Amino acid sequence: GARGAVFDGRLYFDIAAYVMEKENVFFRDSDGLNVIDGRTDHQGIELQANLEVTDTLTVSGTLSWADHTYAFDRPANGIVSGNQIDTAPEWLSDLRLAWQPTARLSTSLGLEYVGEYFTDEANSAMYDGHTLTNARASYEIRDEVEVFVIVRNLFDIRYADRADYAFGNHRYFPGEPMNATFGVRASLN
Repeated sequence: GARGAVFDGRLYFDIAAYVMEKENVFFRDSDGLNVIDGRTDHQGIELQANLEVTDTLTVSGTLSWADHTYAFDRPANGIVSGNQIDTAPEWLSDLRLAWQPTARLSTSLGLEYVGEYFTDEANSAMYDGHTLTNARASYEIRDEVEVFVIVRNLFDIRYADRADYAFGNHRYFPGEPMNATFGVRASLN
């Protein structure tokens, strides 16, 4: 991995790569049966960056690419060496634009992306992934008293927090619809 700052410290980055082989893996399959002596291979790259565009505007984000595969065969489940491990997306990322025009006002708009992934060991069914938009703002009314609002899933996208295939059925665990949190933070000294 590597990390550093460039452009007079206005761009900070952190990058890491990994490779891993696992043996004697023990897990439950989609029929609820224990699988022993499995093997898996993993490799990926992760990047984080933060750019101060101006004194009041910042763009930041993370990006992860990963390849998680089975490294053994188990015909009863349809596992073939080289199949993607189910429920493991290849791509994950988020991007955030933050604007703080004054010391008291702070706002941000963010995107969260989960890429497509197989939902079963045989790699025959897939979840398409999703992108969510979130927004937040806070205002310091006076020293140590702040009001804030956080809006999740701003465009009310239908998505699955998790999708898989188990006990002979496709299962989708629905994510939350658009929702907002309003609050007040006070520090007592």
